[in-house]
Amino acid sequence: MRISSTEQVREEFSDIYRQTYPRIRAYFRRRVNKELVDDLTAETFARAWRKWHSRKGEPMPWIYGIAHHVVLEAYRANPPQLFDDLSFMSAYSEDIADEVSTSVDIYRALRRLSETDREILTLHAWEGLEPKELAEVLQVGGTQARVRLHRARKRLAQGVKNSESY
Repeated sequence: MRISSTEQVREEFSDIYRQTYPRIRAYFRRRVNKELVDDLTAETFARAWRKWHSRKGEPMPWIYGIAHHVVLEAYRANPPQLFDDLSFMSAYSEDIADEVSTSVDIYRALRRLSETDREILTLHAWEGLEPKELAEVLQVGGTQARVRLHRARKRLAQGVKNSESY
């Protein structure tokens, strides 16, 4: 029994959806108010489905690229409150009492960065994307992605250093 090409496409998309849905939803949870997370996640996968036949490269960075554009559109429509609260930081700290000062300094430094710097840093640190994948998401060359990541890290480090001096 042969499987039609339409069924193969559906199956392929379904597999990628199952693999990427939790990561894309987490991507939005870290970027927008909780009321928008489900809508933006759904919009991302709806666009991915519509453009599935024309995608280039690996599915994961391609879908992150769509999510990146969806979140930018949401930011333009309603300038963001970056996070609902700081509760997400506890997940990154074993002993929050000892590290809360550092977490707040990092949070403040992140907020002062440009949207572009924040995005490349969080795609790398939180989403685990490597420079090659960052290049696909941001639609730039690999060298440019590495340079942007390096410069964003330097600006973040300087921002943290400045926060510590207050």
